[in-house]
Amino acid sequence: MKGFNLPFSVVSVALLGACGGGGGGSNGEASQNVEIPLRQALINQSNKGISDLVTVTGTIDGNSATGSGTLVDQSAVATTIAENGGTISIGSSGGTPVMESIHTVSETVTESGMSQPVTVSDTTVVFTNPSTGAEIAEIHQDTNTVVEFPAYTIPETVKPGDSGVLGVGTEYNDGGGPTGNTEEIDYSVQADTPGDALVIIENKEKDKNGSVIDDKKREDKVDKNGNDTFVYQNDNGQKNGHADDLTGQNEQ
Repeated sequence: MKGFNLPFSVVSVALLGACGGGGGGSNGEASQNVEIPLRQALINQSNKGISDLVTVTGTIDGNSATGSGTLVDQSAVATTIAENGGTISIGSSGGTPVMESIHTVSETVTESGMSQPVTVSDTTVVFTNPSTGAEIAEIHQDTNTVVEFPAYTIPETVKPGDSGVLGVGTEYNDGGGPTGNTEEIDYSVQADTPGDALVIIENKEKDKNGSVIDDKKREDKVDKNGNDTFVYQNDNGQKNGHADDLTGQNEQ
């Protein structure tokens, strides 16, 4: 299996089209009624990639922490994969055509009461369906795990107030056996300024009892053409034996 680091990929998008008309509707009404091309926005986001500086705030083991970092999603490239019970072969002849994107978050933070900063880094390798944008698999090197998703459908359009589960994948360990954990990808849409909406994509890792053990959220603002601007990413879970709840906010 080809190994990578990874944070999950929590990808999120937002998009909004302005309501016009002679009815004299308010900006609030326009924001609430706009339809967002969610599927195309997610495909655009993957194909384009991003590289942003972030300001980091949050907690480590319950103690306040601040710092800075980078969020980099490489532009997706076409390849193939072969899946076999938690083992993924990349670039295999006759494999399934996919788009591969590597998502990396690197944050240097100082915990309250500590003099030396620490670096928290995660990379997620995400494989998506070229036509539908749906995730097919993820590789997480930090935990030496793979998540495989059955086929699911991303809504073509959504509007503020909409939310739902996109897909639920099965997690496998490095040896190919199921860990008993699952990963659920959710979306929710919030109203923003006219012409935009905010979409949060949330990846929840759950144990065999259904309890969330790692929660990653990413919010983006997207316009009516599916063009996105990264807003923030939050990672709440265990990292290197510590309970981290850190948010990287776009500095722009």
